[in-house]
Amino acid sequence: MAAIADKSSNTGDTQKSAGAKKNKKAIIAIAAAAALVLGGGVASAVAVNNYNTETQALCVAATDKVAEARTTAKTAQQGADAALAAVEDTTLPESAGTSTKYADRKAVEEVKAQKAEGDKPEVKAVPARQSGADFVGDVTDAKEELTKAEKALADTCETRDNAAASDTQVKAVTDAAKKLDAASTALTEDFALFQADEAARLAAEKKAAEEAAAAEAARIAAEQAAAEEAARQAEQESWDNSYGGGYDDGYYNPGNGGGGGGGNSGGGGTIIVPPNGGGGCPPNQPVCYG
Repeated sequence: MAAIADKSSNTGDTQKSAGAKKNKKAIIAIAAAAALVLGGGVASAVAVNNYNTETQALCVAATDKVAEARTTAKTAQQGADAALAAVEDTTLPESAGTSTKYADRKAVEEVKAQKAEGDKPEVKAVPARQSGADFVGDVTDAKEELTKAEKALADTCETRDNAAASDTQVKAVTDAAKKLDAASTALTEDFALFQADEAARLAAEKKAAEEAAAAEAARIAAEQAAAEEAARQAEQESWDNSYGGGYDDGYYNPGNGGGGGGGNSGGGGTIIVPPNGGGGCPPNQPVCYG
């Protein structure tokens, strides 16, 4: 009986030990599962936090780019306004005169170079150039395009989609500003050429007018000199016809066709009276003798 009791006691202890081990494994499994769930939650929270931080950084960068784009647009618009205002001025530099209106500047068609051949003269190449009004129109259109692009810029950014859209808007503004700058530069350069052309034209017109005035003055002086010479000759002929004489050795000898008489010719030293009772001597004759 004692042996049986001991055997039953050992069997009970064995069963208790096995149950304890099973419970311990269950506890470990539950703890491991709990740790896995807890770890996943922490990792997820960290990931979300990192995502939000990166999104915020993207929005900050996008906002800074928007501010820079607005500054770029403002600078381009100010340059365009200055160019448009400048071409309204008709006063040429260095007191060269007053030009025509730049907006009336005609376009120029392209002319290809041509070598002299036969009776055809050499032709120099001339590049095509649009009119002044076209240059002005290019600046005006580009300015309107930039204004439209600038108005589309977003003032706020909260998501990554906002940041991506902002980048697209900034690029549109930057491209429009570059286009406006190019149009303003082209207008300014063509206006400078226009002023040079106008100064040269006015200088040529002034020179032509001065040469014409000088030629006219010379013509009038020649006509006046001719008239004076004709009057002198007419007066000379009048004296010759009235006295029928001539001059000889500084003396005036009337009568008989004006032969030569010396200082002893004539009679009585009588002074000849000019025709019509006028005083003085015949032309070019300082002293009159009888």
